[in-house]
Amino acid sequence: MFKQFISWRRNLFMLMLMQLFIYSHTAHSKLLCFGWQFENRHFSGKGFQVIACSVTVPVRNGYFQFLLEQISWCSSATTLIINLDKWRTNAHSFIGGETMRKAKDWNQPCPDKKCEMYGQMNKGNIISKATYPTKSGKRRIFKCNCCCRSFSETGDTVFSDLKTPEEKVVMALKMILMRASLSGICHILGVKEETILNWQDRACQKADMINKVLLKDVSVTEVQSDEMWSFVKKKMNGDKEGDITEKERCEAEEGRQWIQVSYAPEFRLIPAMVAGPRTFENALLLIQMTAGIVFGVPCFFSDGFSSYPPALIECYHLIKTFPKTGQRGRPKNPVKEPDKDLVYGQAVKERKKGRIAGVTHRIIVGAEKFLNSGLKISTSLLERQNLTIRHSLAPLGGKTLNFSKKRDNLKKQTVFFQAFYNFARPHMSLREKVETHDLLFVRRWAPGTPGMAAGLTDHVWSFRELLTVKSDHAP
Repeated sequence: MFKQFISWRRNLFMLMLMQLFIYSHTAHSKLLCFGWQFENRHFSGKGFQVIACSVTVPVRNGYFQFLLEQISWCSSATTLIINLDKWRTNAHSFIGGETMRKAKDWNQPCPDKKCEMYGQMNKGNIISKATYPTKSGKRRIFKCNCCCRSFSETGDTVFSDLKTPEEKVVMALKMILMRASLSGICHILGVKEETILNWQDRACQKADMINKVLLKDVSVTEVQSDEMWSFVKKKMNGDKEGDITEKERCEAEEGRQWIQVSYAPEFRLIPAMVAGPRTFENALLLIQMTAGIVFGVPCFFSDGFSSYPPALIECYHLIKTFPKTGQRGRPKNPVKEPDKDLVYGQAVKERKKGRIAGVTHRIIVGAEKFLNSGLKISTSLLERQNLTIRHSLAPLGGKTLNFSKKRDNLKKQTVFFQAFYNFARPHMSLREKVETHDLLFVRRWAPGTPGMAAGLTDHVWSFRELLTVKSDHAP
């Protein structure tokens, strides 16, 4: 309706009526034609300068009235100059009519941190104010009734303030997740590497927000942990064995790096991923991130990495204190004991000439509870998941020239892949059978994602939804 009003080129006949109307030489007059009502309040001077003019346009369920100010009429009677810098609109509801700007559930939170409705969605405070054209179609402009701040539909998304068409940005980010090299994406789309890295940084920030908001209180019974070897810029940190120490090698930003992954096999969910050196600090970070997502104390299984047992005890423990004995000397310091519900087992692989010769299973913590749980020590599903990750991210491929030049870029790709895998990538083993039909070419399976299996979402996300979703982050 508003577009119909402001599109003057398509309403020249209405403008001619406004010409005749303004030449009426009356201080207050009305003109009604084809349902459009024009009314002027005052004008003066030889050039017929109109101080205020209201236009009432009929709509489906009522009328919508516009009040224009500063309308200048040229003496040549050939040009109508309308200054819309100062204009306001008032919606008038008649019998059976309704207001145009009505607050709806737009799934748009207020971005102003000073507003009392900041971050809250579908609270009746957001209205659609207008639309504006872009290279990818029309986009809405919203307004918060509490703080009167206007914001764009693409604000706080990957496409915020981008002049590039959204289709090109989506294609570049999809190719990153499909093992395409950075130079190859630049050659296909005709953009610079810095531009693609900027889009990747935006996608990583959005994916990190999704992981923090949605990955909470996931009830799982088993978590598998493993590491994948990779490197940044070069394979070795030193040319010779004694060039640098092991500590310096672990703290270096270049050289050997590892992708540590935790995996919930019953939902095919990836709770956490950590990119960095294979150290106790990163193992502890992985366990802490997983513990903040899962509900309760699940059973943990991994390979023979020695940093996992102390990291698990650091996260799941009980403080044991010793009473005073009354004898000379200081009493014993409190010690950390494993939580009574903690179960941890290892599957240690034995290799000969580069091939697995055997697997030894051992229980480190919680042997009695493990026997009653009915589970078995295994990391086979996570090993298969590692293959999926390597076939999705170019820097993790074997014998490739597409390795990362910076560790931060590798971290951003892993975070982006985690959100994409959990919410937007259907998994074959999670599909559900629908009602069978006798007709041909009827869908018999409904796709499912790890996020749907874990109860975190109710549908398969589109790729654009992954890049534009806005969450309710109110306190």
